[in-house]
Amino acid sequence: MGALTIGRLARLGGVNLETIRYYEREGLLQEPPRTPAGYRLFPSENRAKATIHQARSRTRLLIA
Repeated sequence: MGALTIGRLARLGGVNLETIRYYEREGLLQEPPRTPAGYRLFPSENRAKATIHQARSRTRLLIA
């Protein structure tokens, strides 16, 4: 599987785009490489899904 755009990653993770951006700003997601046009390209689907779930769990722990 190839890299995922932020929109595709958000859909697969069940969150919105701003949540992905928030996770990135807070260091819960590593900043992905970008295309020459500036689009984020996140890791392949399986790894990206796991990363989103992990970030969600870490955020819940910080809030609790």
